[in-house]
Amino acid sequence: MKASLKLFKLIALLFFLLLPALVSCKAQETASYCLVFDTNGGNLISNSCVSKGSKVSSLPTPQRSNFIFDGWYYDNDQVVEVPFNFDWSSDTILRAKWRSQSPIGEDATEGIVYELSGNTYLVKSYSGSA
Repeated sequence: MKASLKLFKLIALLFFLLLPALVSCKAQETASYCLVFDTNGGNLISNSCVSKGSKVSSLPTPQRSNFIFDGWYYDNDQVVEVPFNFDWSSDTILRAKWRSQSPIGEDATEGIVYELSGNTYLVKSYSGSA
């Protein structure tokens, strides 16, 4: 009987000593999630980790020469836009969407046919009197 009581006390002691460590490990596994920013040719933006269930109230705005940032998207086809205020529940990759920016005003491009090639605009043709 004394041996059983000693064994029970030992098991209870080990349980109470190990319980906080087990709970702590589990809490650390699910405490936060990371947002990975794929700027799609823009400047580098570091990953951001957020607490589980927290809302992100703002996202960074990347920069890219001759382009206008058009939002963060979940998919490569840039169809599903990231909502402004969202509960993150897993690691997520966000992809930047860009639209071309004319290097000169719209009025000044009348009659000019040009295309963007990398970071350079190539004039294909011009019809006008200027």
